[in-house]
Amino acid sequence: MKRFLILLLLAAATPSVFAQPAGSPAGTDDRAKAASHYKQGLLYFTNGDYDRAITEYQAAYALSQEPLLLFNIALCNDRANRPEKALEGFQKYLDLAPDGEVADEAREDVARLTPVVEEIRAKRKAEQDAEAAKKAEEQRTQDEARKQAEAEAAKKREAERQRRIADAAPLEKRSKVERWGGIGAAGLGAASLVLGVKYGLDAKADADAISGHTAGQWTDDLIARDAHGRSAETKMIVFTSIGGAFIVGGGVLYMLGAHTHQKAEEMRLSFVPTHGGAAFGLSGAW
Repeated sequence: MKRFLILLLLAAATPSVFAQPAGSPAGTDDRAKAASHYKQGLLYFTNGDYDRAITEYQAAYALSQEPLLLFNIALCNDRANRPEKALEGFQKYLDLAPDGEVADEAREDVARLTPVVEEIRAKRKAEQDAEAAKKAEEQRTQDEARKQAEAEAAKKREAERQRRIADAAPLEKRSKVERWGGIGAAGLGAASLVLGVKYGLDAKADADAISGHTAGQWTDDLIARDAHGRSAETKMIVFTSIGGAFIVGGGVLYMLGAHTHQKAEEMRLSFVPTHGGAAFGLSGAW
């Protein structure tokens, strides 16, 4: 039927196809041009050059608006194994010419091509779904790998933090001993200074009592006060010296403890890499 239609159109030499309807704006030149494109398209179609045939048929349709040319375009796509475009063309022809001279054949082509196109589209959708699923799986794998890498990095940062805390613990312990030792030494020094002051006051009191004696023999009481005063003076020197040394030593020991504490805090101050850069993490207590 299709071959007969083509031969029929060729034999008609275009008048029946491109005849000008009443009131049609198309002129003689347009009809002649359309007939020329149609004949060239028919020649291409006969030689199996379907793409060039389609180009010529489309040019003829643009000039004549003849629905039969849409059928021929659909036929070219069908022969060129483009079922989707062929089905679209046959359906478009039927929309414009449901009672056209090849409408029955167009309906047969639609019935024949519909399951073929549905199968093609179903297959394409399945391929698209499979590709989407593949990309989703790849993305999931990448996300899991990233999360695992982040978890490993966090684990390493935590291990480093714990190591720093462990390294700082002995220093902090030594710092407490040094600081409390310094405080204790300073306390002992202060107590020793208090005793030194007391003995200094006792020695002054004895010295004042003795210096007030201007005449006469020394009594046993004066001799005893003189001996007591000298002993108190010696004790004053000893205790004030010891007290001063303890206070200075306690201060130095406390400063050493403070320095050790600072070193321990610096060890706890961890510089750790993060996913987006770097951060400081402070561990332990102040």
